[in-house]
Amino acid sequence: MNSRLQAIAFLAVTSLMASSCGGGEDAAPAASSTTVAVAVETSVPTTPVAADQPLTDSFRGVTSTEIHIGVGIIDASVFGFNTGDGEQQWQVALDAVNEAGGVHGRLITPTYESYLPVGTIEPEAACTRLVEDLGVFAFLGAVRENNELCYTELGNTIVVNSNPVTDEVIGRSGGLVFSTEPTDLQREFNAIAVLDAAGMLEGQSLSVRADPAREGMVEPVTEALEAAGANVVRSTVRLGQSGDIVAQANEGDQALERAVADGADGIYAISDQGLTMAGAAERAFSDLPIFSTSVGASTFLTFGYDLSAIDYVGIGREPYYASYQAGEESIVRCVDRVQAAGQEVSIGVPDPEVDNLDASVRICRAVDLFVAIATAAGPDLTNDSFVAAAAMLDDIVMTGSASASLSAEKPGADNTPFGLLRWDAELLAFRVSDS
Repeated sequence: MNSRLQAIAFLAVTSLMASSCGGGEDAAPAASSTTVAVAVETSVPTTPVAADQPLTDSFRGVTSTEIHIGVGIIDASVFGFNTGDGEQQWQVALDAVNEAGGVHGRLITPTYESYLPVGTIEPEAACTRLVEDLGVFAFLGAVRENNELCYTELGNTIVVNSNPVTDEVIGRSGGLVFSTEPTDLQREFNAIAVLDAAGMLEGQSLSVRADPAREGMVEPVTEALEAAGANVVRSTVRLGQSGDIVAQANEGDQALERAVADGADGIYAISDQGLTMAGAAERAFSDLPIFSTSVGASTFLTFGYDLSAIDYVGIGREPYYASYQAGEESIVRCVDRVQAAGQEVSIGVPDPEVDNLDASVRICRAVDLFVAIATAAGPDLTNDSFVAAAAMLDDIVMTGSASASLSAEKPGADNTPFGLLRWDAELLAFRVSDS
């Protein structure tokens, strides 16, 4: 494996995982900001404004004619990641809504913020510009770790995240955070249910591994594993800094060694720790099974990991590229819009050189969810009406979802069933598996 590529990729991915809303010493180039007034089809139907209910300037960022939102675009090109033209992907998704009449007659106007995913300086600066300087109504984008709190806890601003959110963020956000995905903890519960149904947990001794942002998940995950008949012999949490490549690799190696010494039958790696433990297993030529919801194929390819050389059991929904190839209508419609705008979408298996299908679909999903909630909130759009509407949305049409819903206790929308995912060495991609 190319060690230089591995080092660069490791920094990129761990930085993507580690953006948060406070502190940090990493310097980075200045971020860019663009405001676009947007003017062809969306998964979520829009609702016309009632004739007797005139539109007003109902809230910060909401006028009688527009809803001003902030959109985050992570620039990871410096690390070799190419997810396509993010601004164009967002633009065509928002154009589809606006050409259908907007949300109760209001058009959605985005301000795009592009920033590097290293440290907290640029993400926090983007948050400050969008919330304090521009007063956007909501922020949409792929947010990692606790960076949502810049908007929700500090800025009283709604966040619609295309990534899972943690219980800590949910607890501190005052009901202002929503996600297209199941919450981090729900993803793990879904995964454990799949493993239990497949008979992979009963009587097994497991070591549990987590990163610092998900330390609070270790106890409930352990309880769920043990309820399914597993015996958790040890749980460990990564200590090293997110950008410290060597320290993270060393910690992963040590965690694997301890699991072997403890006589563990496998490692349950919570969320992104699946990537770390896959690297440790490959370096050690270990056949110890690793169970994880970390199933981003292009990430493993960028790292240069050969998952066919280890026993990696992924758990998650069917990958978007597989759904596209199977002709899933909402995903095909989303991707076709991007391609019609002139951006060639990589529609084969994930490619670390150009992997813009996943990014395009996630953007469509975030727009679908925001529009669904804002539409249900009615013409008098405020934080309160948005939150109240989300608490009662039990049937959301969202790109790529078999089923989606929200409630006061459920801020993660997607209900699509999880399954076992195994690495296909010929296709270099995860595929649904029976075992």
